Amino acid sequence: MAIKKTTNLTFGEATSRAKAGEAVARESWSKYEMFAYLIPAVTRSIINEIEKKIGTNITVKEHWGLYTINNEVIPWNPYGSDVLANDWLVYTIKKKEDGNS
Repeated sequence: MAIKKTTNLTFGEATSRAKAGEAVARESWSKYEMFAYLIPAVTRSIINEIEKKIGTNITVKEHWGLYTINNEVIPWNPYGSDVLANDWLVYTIKKKEDGNS
């Protein structure tokens, strides 16, 4: 993974870039190869007991995902300090080579 030279963005600018399909990160996250991106909304079928009680397909709304150092994506909500920061950047993801995890 590598960082693209689009730095010193506000959270608003970073959100606009994420809405355009790009990954974004705080400058301090880059050493950990962590980044945030928008996960699009999707309607899916019922997959658990709670949803069976609701009895209909479920729409999962667009939301932020955070790619972590553990190669996991978790739901993410920005803190106030994230929203007010001016150290956001566009994160360019290099495709991993086959056989790497």
